[in-house]
Amino acid sequence: NCKDCGLGRTTNATGLISMSGCLCMAGFVDSPSRPGVECACPLGQIMDSGGTRCDGCSIGKFGDVVPLLTCKNCPVGTTTTNVGTVSSTDCRCVSDPNKVTQGAGCVCKAGMREDETGSCHICPVGEYQPSLGSSTCLFCPSGSTTLQAGSNIITQCVCSSATGRVAMPDGGCQCPPGTKKSGSSCKECAANTYSTEHDSSSCANCPFQSMSEVGSIRQDNCSCSTTMVQQADKACACELGWHKLGSGA
Repeated sequence: NCKDCGLGRTTNATGLISMSGCLCMAGFVDSPSRPGVECACPLGQIMDSGGTRCDGCSIGKFGDVVPLLTCKNCPVGTTTTNVGTVSSTDCRCVSDPNKVTQGAGCVCKAGMREDETGSCHICPVGEYQPSLGSSTCLFCPSGSTTLQAGSNIITQCVCSSATGRVAMPDGGCQCPPGTKKSGSSCKECAANTYSTEHDSSSCANCPFQSMSEVGSIRQDNCSCSTTMVQQADKACACELGWHKLGSGA
């Protein structure tokens, strides 16, 4: 019985007595692993089931090795524009305004997060994301927020003027001196009290008999009335020749 030359191979004459007379069919190339013995389809193509024809990888797939058993799918969210694509770098983003090409893939833009299905979701108010293709959005520093959804840089996190908080070097927001924390907002120190630190939990009382205006930021803002003098301990006492009302002296 005559022997078959094998997939992708044929002869150009009859009566051959050796396999050395078997040649690659038109459209086939020598297999890199067994040159002169086996034939394979070139890059970007796959052999049909009968082993007599090479077909280009379909749209959305590519073939980057020889021989190729099956065409490879482009990364999620990408496709090819031609049949017979030979590399994943030829896979391009499907028309999606929320995605951009990164390397061989297609990822969500900055200001968005990408879920496990590859869908993009805009970062909500109070969050941001500077990187492409991230699976999460980042929270703004404590006390700050963004003014709109889709923020992509931390400097878009700002302090809300309605809360009275001010920006700090680390990007966070705190109540300024002269105020105290009151829930998520700041409340001015009452008259005759003061606070010297950011984010104070309470306002300190002025020394005995001294007074200050609303929102005072240091003890020096506490002063004595015109008929009193300040002592070494910052408390106020009556001047010589005066006595405190109600003291009986």
